[in-house]
Amino acid sequence: MLGDLVNEKKPKMSILKQSCLITAIILLAEYVTGLIVNVWLKLKVWDYSQFKFHLNGQICLNYATLWFLLSPLLIWSGDTIRWLLFNEAKPLSLLNTYKGLVSTKKTCKI
Repeated sequence: MLGDLVNEKKPKMSILKQSCLITAIILLAEYVTGLIVNVWLKLKVWDYSQFKFHLNGQICLNYATLWFLLSPLLIWSGDTIRWLLFNEAKPLSLLNTYKGLVSTKKTCKI
């Protein structure tokens, strides 16, 4: 999972920074995919041109915000899967993971 990749590479990175990085990676992947599928292949799978703050109709601020708000869930689910399957440290609760968006503390396991 993307949250695992970010979390494992920089385990001391705050939830806020991890969420920003995850959002940027998702938006980059969506933009590149959109250019290939929608622009070059002309399949017109999605078009965000009707939204404010879009980039070539392939990504927009509305969905960037959604991805940012879903990122802590990705981080938590990856941590929980590793805890259940590989006996890694127990993750923070989902609520505490979301609290990490407004906290400057580093991520930590309990």
